[in-house]
Amino acid sequence: MVRRLAVVFIAQLVALTFIEAAEIKVLETLRTNPGTTFRLPTGLKEISGLETSANNTVFCHGDEYAIVYEVDIRTGSPLRVFAMGDPTVKADFEGIALLGERIYLVTSQGRIYEATIGDHKTRARFNSFDTGIGDYCEVEGLSPANTGSADTSDELLILCKTPHDKNLTDHILIFRWNPNDRIVASNPAVSVPIDNISELSDFDSIHPSGIAVDRRTGHILIVAARERLVIELLTTGEIIAVKTLPAGVHAQSEGITVLENGSLVIADESGRNPAQISVYNRGFSE
Repeated sequence: MVRRLAVVFIAQLVALTFIEAAEIKVLETLRTNPGTTFRLPTGLKEISGLETSANNTVFCHGDEYAIVYEVDIRTGSPLRVFAMGDPTVKADFEGIALLGERIYLVTSQGRIYEATIGDHKTRARFNSFDTGIGDYCEVEGLSPANTGSADTSDELLILCKTPHDKNLTDHILIFRWNPNDRIVASNPAVSVPIDNISELSDFDSIHPSGIAVDRRTGHILIVAARERLVIELLTTGEIIAVKTLPAGVHAQSEGITVLENGSLVIADESGRNPAQISVYNRGFSE
């Protein structure tokens, strides 16, 4: 009897935790301005993707070669750099994700490159798979799903930039893809009408440039470079918050990730300013 009550209590506690997490709006827990901003090394001047490694480090990459950097967000210093392939794979890379000890890069055509995390100054063997998503859109971002359910723990979310179907050009599309079964994607998992975003912002069009998932809540975060917006979604596609990034800080935001402590990290490629990473800490708005 005692054991049964304990099991019921734990189940109720888990359910309550998910309810509380669902009520949290990640963007409303962040400070208005970044607490830390630092320049990136020359090899990342066209940074194109960002992924959490540990609480104080992130993985990132440029947009032409499969070269992965691990960067300390407290100092901006690279801790390791490794490449996929010999010679290094060259493609139009648009996003990065980490599942366990496996690192994933995605191209604008929807091709995935998979490798084990390499040591500093090494070359990693890789696998390559066609997700099929390139038939539906130009790809612009990648993230682990991590949306709170067991069946998404090994999945990837792939963000579309430009849908090929004229009937969907006014939507933001997100596909799911599982690197274990590698089934070619056929339909988007999330479709968000841009009109719904326009109602909460001053923009009639949105240009998504990166995607992340907050592991605590399962909420999806999308950064839009041209509009300097971060959009927070539920897994249903419902928009629950929109944050405008400060002018003068972000020239071209191409990467986004959320640290284990809840801080938001955004990467900008070089433009008017050198390439940089900005860290928005949790706390009351300034």
